[in-house]
Amino acid sequence: MLFYEEKQFLRSNSIVWVAIASLLITFLVIVINFSGDKSDLNGLFILSIVIISIVPLLLLASIHLRIEKDGIYIKYFPFHFKPLFFKWSEIDHFEIRKYNPLTEYGGWGVKGTRKNRVYNVSGDMGLQITFKTGKKLLIGTVEPQKLEEALLEIREKLNLK
Repeated sequence: MLFYEEKQFLRSNSIVWVAIASLLITFLVIVINFSGDKSDLNGLFILSIVIISIVPLLLLASIHLRIEKDGIYIKYFPFHFKPLFFKWSEIDHFEIRKYNPLTEYGGWGVKGTRKNRVYNVSGDMGLQITFKTGKKLLIGTVEPQKLEEALLEIREKLNLK
């Protein structure tokens, strides 16, 4: 039984910042390389190819969140090719909360530590999950009201905290 589903993509202003950052990094690499030894252009070529290959993937970053009767599924493209799954029996509690992506996690994307991780592409609202092991996971949302309603329904139907 599906209680909630959300697909998020980078917002257009995020795409612009990723593009600008990648161009600046490429420019810095070129300047640093040409200010030193000019004989090793192969390294610069390989690094440029890597940067040019990674940027389009980052521009396609998306989160697919599904909340079902058996648990929570999350897929963060391009990092997950199949969804991560968390059973309700593994979760101690969950809530919708406001957060500051820059000060709490250092920005958007896959951030944090093994004990306190975030998956987000934009915004400042998220589903905070605390597991029975003490680990925490924050999943960004652009529909906090709809997600809150779904969580209330889940709590009632599945008798969860």
